[in-house]
Formats: sequence, structure tokens, C-alpha cells
Amino acid sequence: MALYAHDYIYCSPFLPVQSLDALLSDPDSNLHDYPDPGESPEESLSRKLDHDRLHHWLGDLPPPLAAVAKLLMRGMTQAAIARHLGVSEPTISKRIGQMREIGVRRLRILRYSIILN
Repeated sequence: MALYAHDYIYCSPFLPVQSLDALLSDPDSNLHDYPDPGESPEESLSRKLDHDRLHHWLGDLPPPLAAVAKLLMRGMTQAAIARHLGVSEPTISKRIGQMREIGVRRLRILRYSIILN
């Protein structure tokens, strides 16, 4: 059983401790070209900011529109959403149009933001 502590792996008390950073940065190591499976700090920050913006946007929507938006983000079709919510497909289409209009209005307001100028 391996025990992990920081960036070192201890597999046996009889083997020397090696730094993973040294193995990953050594061009002669077979681990040198191994891709880092984790996100970069920039990707993590971007994901968190997107997540926060999305939840803020959903929180500002009226409940019927927020319900449709959440189901759309899960990949459901308009027909499936209509069945799930017990309304007609034209109602779902209308709610999607309303969400679009809200988004367009917010973008217009954002366009005049001092941050973007």
C-alpha cells in the first residue's frame, strides 16, 4: 500500500524516497512526457468564476425560467422539459425566448460598464 505525503510516494521502507517533481522534470525520465491530469490554476479559477456567474444568473431568473434553464443545462430537449414540467412545448419555447431577452438586456447594460471601457 502506497502512502502519499505532499509530492513524495513511499512504497517501501527499503527504497529511497524520490521527488515526483524531479522525475517529471527530468527529460531522461519515462515520466517526463506524462501529461498533468489536474487542471491548471487558471482553469480552476475560470471554472469557479463561471460556476459562480451561472448560479448568480439562475438565482436572478424567475422560478419558471430557472427550472427550464437548469433542465436545458442537463442536456434535455424542449420536448422532454415540457413533459417533465407538465407544460406544452410552445410554453417551453416561450420561456427560452424570455431567457434570451433577459440575457440580451444584461449584455446591453454590461456593454456600457466602466470595466469594459
